[in-house]
Amino acid sequence: MKSVRVLHAVAGSILALGLWLQPAQGFELQGLEIEAGTEAPLMVGARMKVQLPSSLHLRAGLGFVPDFYAQTYGDLSGALGIHGENTGSALSQAMSGSLVFDVRAAYSLDPDGGFYAEAGYMYFAGGSGSVTGDVAEDALENEYSGIDSSDDIELEGTFHAVTFHLGYMFLLTERISLNVDVGLVKPIFGSITMSASSASSSDEADLAEDFEPYLEDAIVAEMAIPTASLFLSYLF
Repeated sequence: MKSVRVLHAVAGSILALGLWLQPAQGFELQGLEIEAGTEAPLMVGARMKVQLPSSLHLRAGLGFVPDFYAQTYGDLSGALGIHGENTGSALSQAMSGSLVFDVRAAYSLDPDGGFYAEAGYMYFAGGSGSVTGDVAEDALENEYSGIDSSDDIELEGTFHAVTFHLGYMFLLTERISLNVDVGLVKPIFGSITMSASSASSSDEADLAEDFEPYLEDAIVAEMAIPTASLFLSYLF
């Protein structure tokens, strides 16, 4: 239910922004579309597309990272060798529940349908989740005397990423289209905050001193999220 409420709020906010940008406000648009869908295993969300001259368009959207998608990325990153299994699990939990701001610029071979390429930026905020103490210790390949293997290690994260997508737009009716694409989301910077409420403050600080920079380095050096998207679009 939480994710449904978030999506309703996202869709309403983007629709309001789109209406504000109508020509009555002095912003001349070639076309304005509202889209809703999913980019797996990353987020569900809604976005606005503004068609510009010369086959160019801009997209801006908001999304939400469900826990299921975050866990899928953790499993996928281990299977593909992006991270070790424990590192991938920790980073995916730090990303779980994030709200995602997504902005892109693109070129279409044909604005009325066909192939397009996009490049952009994503910001993830508010992510949080937990792993057990053994996951943290195994990721660091170190044992901490004050941390039990079953202790909950709470993680919170923010991420900044660049994005690249190749897609195809299927024109279904005069106003409705289907956009499918594959992409790569490459985090280039991140901040991780760790807490372990069941441990003493000194033991918590010892683990955080190693675990937080370890995960932040992994974001920059290793983290990459391959995606596949499906969005339904309505042209106003």
